[in-house]
Amino acid sequence: MSKIEVINFEEKVRKMKRSSKVNGFSGMIKMLRHSVDVFEFVGEDVEERLQKYSNLVGKDSKDFMLNPTDMKDSWNSLSCGNPAIFNFMSKEVNKEKYHLRICYNPVAESVATSFSKLSNGLPVAQYDSENNIWISHTGPEISEKFAKILDSGSPEADILEFLLEYHNPTEKDYQRIKQKYQKLFSLYNKTNCYMEPVFIIPKFAKKEDDVILYLVPRDMFRHGFCVGMEKNQLVLMQELHMDELMLNGYFYDVNDNYRKIVGRTDNVNTMRNSLYRLANRYTDDDIFTIPVSLNRYVESNNVKSLVKRASRKGAELNDVEKKNLNSFCSFIKKNIDISY
Repeated sequence: MSKIEVINFEEKVRKMKRSSKVNGFSGMIKMLRHSVDVFEFVGEDVEERLQKYSNLVGKDSKDFMLNPTDMKDSWNSLSCGNPAIFNFMSKEVNKEKYHLRICYNPVAESVATSFSKLSNGLPVAQYDSENNIWISHTGPEISEKFAKILDSGSPEADILEFLLEYHNPTEKDYQRIKQKYQKLFSLYNKTNCYMEPVFIIPKFAKKEDDVILYLVPRDMFRHGFCVGMEKNQLVLMQELHMDELMLNGYFYDVNDNYRKIVGRTDNVNTMRNSLYRLANRYTDDDIFTIPVSLNRYVESNNVKSLVKRASRKGAELNDVEKKNLNSFCSFIKKNIDISY
């Protein structure tokens, strides 16, 4: 059970206008100062809540970790005046851990907290902060088959654990998903050291198996591509999330993410070789790796320079690869201000 608390944001988290243009350095400095005010205000509150709930279960706040990707996404959302979610997970002891979720809604000026206990990656109890009691999870028990997969620690266990965290599939639902994405399951077996699974629920979803599975880079600093399936083929896609650009200092007017297929294959090993070149390299800073085919990609830590230098890459690319690169550059030029 989540408790809703109303707090006064003192106009620190007012809606910020998304603009494709910033009024020079003064405008950027003003925006960054406002963001710092927001982060300090929210950060102090997050720390207080984390300490409160960690003490509740006899732990220290240092025992809880915030996913770096969640942190970046949350800061980005808050700086734009949008709702943000902070997910903290405690260290696992005897296959048990605790999950604290703090949800901020700047528009409603409210905060919702949820504190749960997990066993084998699944929730078993929820803390009722109004009555100061733990409520056992009354949802359907995990099946023996699912438990066996989760206990195996295999790449398939990663996919199933992620699916169970956000959905409630039956064994039949899971078998349909596994059959539909058999090649992606096989690909993940070969690439799980540097790729990770992501499920998306489409707007038209009517059943628990109406989900879309993608593989994305495990490195939180690597952006620009993902792998999915279309017509029983593995497809390599250029992919760009708007929040990834916002975090790198680019300001934009669109809300949609960019995704374009640049290569497809029936062969799992062929796609594995492509991903090995694209993703099996870790970096300490954000980098944009943009595939233009299964065999070639362009890369830069700066989208602006990547787009401006794209014309020079033309001599090294075939006609299809040039077209795919131009498509990416056109999207950037149309929606994002890269003039400064």
